[in-house]
Amino acid sequence: MTSGNQIRFVIAGDGIALPRLKALCRSKRITNVIFLPRRSAEEMPSLYALADLLLVHLKDTPLFRITIPHKILTYLGTGKPILAAITGDAATVISQSGAGTVCPSENPAVLAEAVRTYSRMTTAERNTIGARGPLAVAASFDRAKIVDRIERILRRET
Repeated sequence: MTSGNQIRFVIAGDGIALPRLKALCRSKRITNVIFLPRRSAEEMPSLYALADLLLVHLKDTPLFRITIPHKILTYLGTGKPILAAITGDAATVISQSGAGTVCPSENPAVLAEAVRTYSRMTTAERNTIGARGPLAVAASFDRAKIVDRIERILRRET
């Protein structure tokens, strides 16, 4: 997250917005954003391990309000705190887990303040927050538990 007093953002991937983001950083002379090429799923855990905080940002759309992207569960499992600029079910998962902070989607001022808040935390404070993620995954998203719940629901309806 920080190098000295500077907050750094690392973006890994090759999404559709990448050229626009790179051009924006160049035009505004933003130097604390590092762009990495796409990494394989096997490489991502080592990248997550280097982070102080994991960010997920989704537009506020009806679809994103009713889905929980796999990235949310992956991030919870890392033991790193999550800063989520999202709404809906995914926001609820993060809020209830206590493994991070949720702020409104598409609100840069609130997101920036949340980043500053995390940057002022100690490593121990961030670790305490992040440690709640794997516990939430084990409690609510374990595959065997989910299959068992679905099976019980289906048995009641037949």
